[in-house]
Amino acid sequence: MTRESRIEQPVEAQSPSLDDEALADLVAGVAASPDAALPGLEERRGWVELLGSELRKELVKDLSERVARTASEYIEDIETPAQGERLFALRRELVDRELDGFVIPLGDENYTEFVPLRAHRLAWLTGFSGSAGTAIVLTNHAALFVDGRYTLQVHDQVPADLFSFHHIVEDPPHLWLGENLSSGDRVGYDPWLHTEDEVERLAKACAAAGAELKPVETNPVDAVWKHQPPRPISPTIPHPERFAGESSSDKRNRLAKALAKDGIDATVLTAPDSIAWLL
Repeated sequence: MTRESRIEQPVEAQSPSLDDEALADLVAGVAASPDAALPGLEERRGWVELLGSELRKELVKDLSERVARTASEYIEDIETPAQGERLFALRRELVDRELDGFVIPLGDENYTEFVPLRAHRLAWLTGFSGSAGTAIVLTNHAALFVDGRYTLQVHDQVPADLFSFHHIVEDPPHLWLGENLSSGDRVGYDPWLHTEDEVERLAKACAAAGAELKPVETNPVDAVWKHQPPRPISPTIPHPERFAGESSSDKRNRLAKALAKDGIDATVLTAPDSIAWLL
């Protein structure tokens, strides 16, 4: 949070339900949401309702400007070209945690391709802005894995003296990991950011090299990312049925019938776009 992002006006001029610190946190959360990057934030007043009260027009304008400025700061920090200092800071954090390596995928807890600013750990660390990729950082070597779409882009964005580049299909992370580990090494991973299959492949590769794959309680990249955006805050706004073409009730009934037809009693939805479509 930068000094400029905080709110200086008296609390009573803003909202009776939030103090200065809480309001500053709200501004930061709104700035970290996808909506902050879209034009017309001041006119889209749904986020203002999160304050729990109506605000003066001039204060809404001021808050909107602060949100836009904070969002720009977040994006600028993420898009800053990769620096050796960031990689060094992560390695130092790994040493403090008694880890010899760490796996950094592009993804968030929902395992979607479209992630909030807070989850752009791969871009912040490497400088790579593609929509798919994984990095592995060891104490003496770092590798970045991308698919064929980004063969040229990765060379333009990521310093070759910091990371070696690999095709994520032809030379996948787990195989590379098995070839570059030493017996007794401990490799960390964030269990919130990997599928069960991914963890199984990584664990087998580590075991084959006499190493160990260890889940971490907190992500070490988050520990060294000084200006990491907070979790996004944005209101849930119903999509009008005239645009959706079908009510949520009809969709849920249709889904229930489809499940029953296949002998299924219940299903779990985790993808945000699926949940948004259904509800």
